[in-house]
Amino acid sequence: ESSDLIFDKWVIQLRDKFETKADPKIRYVSDCRKQGTDLVSIFFKVFLSGADCTSELLHPIFKRIWALDYSISDFFAETECLRAAFFQYLGSANTLSKEELFYGFKIINQEINELFSKVLNECSLLFEHIAENSKTGFCHTDSEGRITFANREMLHLRGRESLTGYALE
Repeated sequence: ESSDLIFDKWVIQLRDKFETKADPKIRYVSDCRKQGTDLVSIFFKVFLSGADCTSELLHPIFKRIWALDYSISDFFAETECLRAAFFQYLGSANTLSKEELFYGFKIINQEINELFSKVLNECSLLFEHIAENSKTGFCHTDSEGRITFANREMLHLRGRESLTGYALE
């Protein structure tokens, strides 16, 4: 089956990308594969079945991102490895014309970008919610030390309605 071939190519890409840190990741994605929650399986569910890229479908990815030993950067690296695996798979298909190959690359790129965008957007919304509603004062500054964002608790602690533009002291 093509998803098994792509999964195998993905594992090779992950091994090359993560080198000495690859073994635990590969064990984990292999376990996810058995449950149908690895990136290849999710991609095929979305791409081939026409399913919507919903939060429910992406829940296994979010669950990994919230884990302490995994980050959005890890997810990005895995999606790049997935892209490379698909390109390698398509490139090895001797029956495709150059136009079909180009079209396949284009579609794969679009679908992987959409998957990554959905995950990044969901993570962004969650972190935004946490930052805004935290009982801990939180602010973000620009490169010159001026506050660009302060949550409600930080505003309360400073006794101000806005801290935007103030230098962090």
